[in-house]
Amino acid sequence: MTASARTIDTREVFFAAGILALALVVQVPFVRHQAVLLDEGVILQMADDILNGKLPYRDAVHYAFPGIFYLTAAVFKVFGPSVEAARMLAATLFALSATAMTLIARWWCTRTEALAFLALLLCYRVWAFPHWHMLNYSPLAVTMALIATWMAGQQLYRQGRLWGIGAGVFCALAILSKQDSGGTTTIALGLGLLLIGTVERSEKLRRAFSFGTTTVAVVLFGFALSWWAGFLFDMLREGLYGPLYGVANYDYLARPSLLPLFEQDQHLRANRFSYFPQILMEAYGKSLLESRLYQNTGLVDTAFKIFYHAPWILVLTIGAATLRRLFTNPNAADRYRALVVLVALAFLAAFNPPHDWVHLLVLYPPTLLLLASGIPMLRSYSLVRALAIAGLSVLVVTSAHLALEMRRRHSTPVATERGTFYTQAEHARGFHEILAALKETPPDTPLAAYPYHPFLNFLAARPSISRYLFLWPIEWNENRDEEIIAALESKPETTVLYSPSQLLHLGPPQDFAPKLFAYLSNTYEIAERYGSNVPALAFLRLRRQEIPSDISMAETFLTSATVTKQPKGKEAFLLDESRGKNIKVTNWPFRATLAVKTQPAAEVAVRIPITPRAGQRLETAFTTNPDRWQDIFLPPVRFRLAIRTASGDVTLREQEVKSASRSADRQWFDVSADLSPWAGQEVELVFGVYTEWLTKPALDLAGWEIPRIVTTPRNPDSLK
Repeated sequence: MTASARTIDTREVFFAAGILALALVVQVPFVRHQAVLLDEGVILQMADDILNGKLPYRDAVHYAFPGIFYLTAAVFKVFGPSVEAARMLAATLFALSATAMTLIARWWCTRTEALAFLALLLCYRVWAFPHWHMLNYSPLAVTMALIATWMAGQQLYRQGRLWGIGAGVFCALAILSKQDSGGTTTIALGLGLLLIGTVERSEKLRRAFSFGTTTVAVVLFGFALSWWAGFLFDMLREGLYGPLYGVANYDYLARPSLLPLFEQDQHLRANRFSYFPQILMEAYGKSLLESRLYQNTGLVDTAFKIFYHAPWILVLTIGAATLRRLFTNPNAADRYRALVVLVALAFLAAFNPPHDWVHLLVLYPPTLLLLASGIPMLRSYSLVRALAIAGLSVLVVTSAHLALEMRRRHSTPVATERGTFYTQAEHARGFHEILAALKETPPDTPLAAYPYHPFLNFLAARPSISRYLFLWPIEWNENRDEEIIAALESKPETTVLYSPSQLLHLGPPQDFAPKLFAYLSNTYEIAERYGSNVPALAFLRLRRQEIPSDISMAETFLTSATVTKQPKGKEAFLLDESRGKNIKVTNWPFRATLAVKTQPAAEVAVRIPITPRAGQRLETAFTTNPDRWQDIFLPPVRFRLAIRTASGDVTLREQEVKSASRSADRQWFDVSADLSPWAGQEVELVFGVYTEWLTKPALDLAGWEIPRIVTTPRNPDSLK
């Protein structure tokens, strides 16, 4: 489409339709392969809740504005709530985005070059996995923003204001889908219509005014509908105040530092599963991390750092060159490029943390368009053109291989109440275990899957227990835990699942939901384990327990414990500041716990003086931290419970636990010991933990359930 075109070319319409169909067809074989438990799960569950009469924000909390929830609910209304419908919607959104971007590329490119650009976009779709693969709020906002950008570009060289009005409508839809990038894109396109173009200044003002008033009118109409439905103020609180509170009060992953450029970056490597492409790490992560290239050089670090910083570098570089041309001898290509530069700046301005790989890829649609604007320059340089074609060919082959490998790895079907998807064989077994157990509960039984697994609610067609479908590490509402606890108390039949398979950079839920976990530890116990052989898909089903009427020793540990360290084959010695730094009374899933700091190649023993009475028993349990059961580097731990008398130690229980290699060891091991033989004697209880290979002391590895002195044992058979 040439810059001076004032009418729509019929061939261009068919070209756009072909691009849309091609982009959609290419995705169809892949859309149902892979499962996304949080981001997609919460959208699907909220859409299903809307169909069942619930309100977003009031009945289900989320940061994003309501566009994706109601669009998904509309699709579910027509096609039924299913994984297939959701994934086809995701594929359609990418096809629309790819079509809009290809049409924008036509501002500078021939149709043949635009097809090459489409190939680049399809490669981007692979490497952006799972951002465009799953149904999420960002792809919808990006799609709306790109369509608005194309319409605004059309307005620059067309009569009337309909294109600008259309751009305003789609900008409003982008705002109602994702408030930050939608808002900044609206400002960028408004400035573009006001400052760029060859029409008179008065006409520019009228076009910008029409665009702006349309955007505001549609957004206000959306707000009016939200007010009429009854959730406007809840939406503004969760969608505006909530994200700002999170950014201000939580240390999200930042973009890796660009400098030093050619050295290994330990921060990037420590968070490699967040910073590196997921599709690459899943297929070839082990080979990459064990390669000499990764182990002995910083080239991998350099490549990824450049990729993380390329968007702002290209925007500033191309933007400066474009600005210079606008003040000298601009042509249509320069004005179009200036419009895309403004949009790219808008995306950068809206790039809120976390700055990991999935979120980074949101910046790349306008970045790729800026690269497309340089395609005409390749026509004059045959060598550069040949290198670009060769590079694109390698990228296409590599991307196709990764996509096919992903499909091959995720080829085992999981049939659910809400359709069928495909995943890895071991993951499929885990899903089948969990869903089979949930199917045994009545259909209206609520499900609480913590910390962030609402996808299970959707797959099992089970309602959520509260408006908090997941636990996020930062929450402005100080009463969140109390609200969830009240909901669990009001519906004691709720199925409660907890997954130790967590995002490590978010930290353990005990740190950011302490009241809830204290309640769970005191009210529930672990009933079943599912997917225990799959670290990424492990779940614990909880059941309510009777509150024991016995004597807890938690306070005794904090005031009377002595902690010693005994290296292998040597005498034990007292640890400095033993109670302050070497033991911690906390909550682990799902018991009140005495965490003991493990030391390399040494037993750490916590000793408590006690004078038992006849008929009393000691009850406790030991485990490695359930939140680390998915850690493949978890070392074996030997636990020892003993009675120390004047004549020596009497061992009551000793066992080595290998949670990393033995799925049967991923549990609490109960101990019930008769103290009657020492009735009336002053003795010490010894709780020992020993690790042979450990790089540094750890307070989150080994722990004992807070011991209790009881007269009636909880489990008479637990002394083994």
